[in-house]
Amino acid sequence: MWLFLYYNVMAICKICGSEKHGINCSLCRQRSSQKFKLIDWVATRSRYDYPDNYIIQKQDSVIITCQCGEPKEVLWRSVRANRCLCRSCASKALWEDPEYREKLDTIMGTDEWKERHLAGCQSDDHRAKLSESSKQNWEDAEYRDQMTSKIREFVKTEQYSEKQSEQSKRKWQEEEYRQKQSAGAERKNTPEFRQKISGIVKEYWTDERRGDVAETVKELWTDDEYRYKTVMASKSAMADPAVSQAIADRVRRYFSDQVNRQHLSEVMLALWSDPEYREQMGELLSSNSRKLWENQDYRQRVVSAVTATTRRIWGNPELSMCLRKACGERSSELWADLEYRRITIDALTERMKEVWADPEYRDQMAKMCGELSRRRWADPEYRDRMIKISSESSRRRWADPEYREKMAEVRAKQLGRVSSIQRQLYKYLTDLNVDFVEEGPDTRIGYYVFDCLIPKRDGMIKSLLVECQGDYWHSSPKAQHNDRSKFTYIDRYFPDYEIMYVWEHEFYAKDRVLDRLKLKLGVDIITTDFDFNNIDFKEVSGSDVKEFLDAYHYIGKGRGGRCFGAFLNNNLIACVVFSSPLRQNTAGQFGLVDGEVRELSRFCIHPSYHKRNFASWLIARSIKSLVECKLVVAYADRTVGHTGAIYKASNFSLHHIVPADYWYVDGDGFVMHKRTLYGRARQMKMTESEYAINYGYFKKFGGEKLCFINN
Repeated sequence: MWLFLYYNVMAICKICGSEKHGINCSLCRQRSSQKFKLIDWVATRSRYDYPDNYIIQKQDSVIITCQCGEPKEVLWRSVRANRCLCRSCASKALWEDPEYREKLDTIMGTDEWKERHLAGCQSDDHRAKLSESSKQNWEDAEYRDQMTSKIREFVKTEQYSEKQSEQSKRKWQEEEYRQKQSAGAERKNTPEFRQKISGIVKEYWTDERRGDVAETVKELWTDDEYRYKTVMASKSAMADPAVSQAIADRVRRYFSDQVNRQHLSEVMLALWSDPEYREQMGELLSSNSRKLWENQDYRQRVVSAVTATTRRIWGNPELSMCLRKACGERSSELWADLEYRRITIDALTERMKEVWADPEYRDQMAKMCGELSRRRWADPEYRDRMIKISSESSRRRWADPEYREKMAEVRAKQLGRVSSIQRQLYKYLTDLNVDFVEEGPDTRIGYYVFDCLIPKRDGMIKSLLVECQGDYWHSSPKAQHNDRSKFTYIDRYFPDYEIMYVWEHEFYAKDRVLDRLKLKLGVDIITTDFDFNNIDFKEVSGSDVKEFLDAYHYIGKGRGGRCFGAFLNNNLIACVVFSSPLRQNTAGQFGLVDGEVRELSRFCIHPSYHKRNFASWLIARSIKSLVECKLVVAYADRTVGHTGAIYKASNFSLHHIVPADYWYVDGDGFVMHKRTLYGRARQMKMTESEYAINYGYFKKFGGEKLCFINN
């Protein structure tokens, strides 16, 4: 009775002041309740167009904020019944209840449930529905960003790592699971499966998705914690012998398939053919490698790991043979493609030029290679092994006639690598007006290439092969053995040829080589007549007269200084060199200062251009060009028969006589100056006496030196 009167008597609402039934109106009671405070009224009113004074009914939808912070659309009756959590929070709340988990495990552990669940999940309708739903959700950029962010944060947690690890261990303990995985792996290796997956990936892997994935990976990799965990997880996995062996077996199976190798080669060729890709990869690899390589511990670890891996791989005969065969076949196929060869060579050349242009990089590489070589070569075992391998490999290759023929052709094509004594030999033969062939393809006889070939001519029984022998190299036991083999080969199989050996030290004995050639060929130097008015006299550099002096002066090139040359038809036929005095205080003896005195250190005329008064004419012209010079000193060595006649004819006067000194002479009477012999001995790391004894030179004291002056 009183309740009826309470709800039927009109009263004033204490909250809003309106005239309603009861103490407070229905709207105020609803708005003041704790349940209503869970509603995001602004979002709800905007979404469903509810008026401000609208009383929400049980079947109406509202938007609430879940405890996880995410907005959720629910019915008002669900809020009143305390069912106001999102699906994820509700699942977590349920999963935290031990009774619920135990009950769920009991239900899901039954065979009936498994069959029903698998039948539903594996049905085509269910898969199509899930696929369509996933595609629709993933096309929403906001949804995609939210899911990516959640996944990224979740995979960083230890809970995820532990869960994945426990789940994997638990699954791999089941025989049925392992067999299923093995069967799946075999199915994946079939061409049909690979073709199917390739089509799916190509359809999915659009430029837009590729860019999104690249950005995601870059963003993940910039996180130091994520990068550290990834690297440590990889190291931990590879430390397990079973894992490393499984990976090695899988890689071996993959590369043993010709189709896989062909596909990988095509992909890599397509990638590296793109200049932009090459540039990006080069910059990335270069910067990362340089940073890592600066760490000495890292360098040591890498070298040790590579060495150990290489030894392990090549120590397995079966695996090493497989690798040699696979690499050899594929390399031959690729290298036969001229376009591939051109692209590869250009890329490597360009990259090496760019890298090698950095002085710091060059210094680091030189230092590193030097340290590594010295450390390895200091190991007697390594040194003996490398020498043995090199010797066995060389003997095996040279036993093959095709290889010898090929190397002879390669050696013959290496034009331009001509030694200084070869150039002198060619000059002598040119002066003697003898037809000859310089080292090259035309001087290859059988398996060997010779320094010079003089075809058979009048007065010769056989064609002449000339070999210029360097003192240092051809004195070694190995070179001497090769020279004997070379001589025996020509003497036995090519009787129409004979070999003449000319040694390096013979070029430094006055006219020794020239006289031997004259005697062997039965020729003499032809003298050319000329007019002084046709001579082009000018000052030249030291490099312009170096070869000329080496070829025609009995001592060879000497000290530097001011050089003057006489040219006929643009050919150098004579030269004069004025150097600073060799003897100390020479200028002081004549009351002059340094710079005002010059010594005529070299004077040489080509053997074909000796002419009366040419020497005095050339010296006089040269002295006139020495404007700053007040005195010229010249020495005539009586040891080699010089009397100073050309100096007297050039208005020089005898100043004093230098006491006699020694020189060297061989068994045939050819003379070598002591300074020349001393210089040759130093180059070969010998003493003066050792060099003289080794090459048959004897010390002999000769005549005095005449000092002439011109002021």
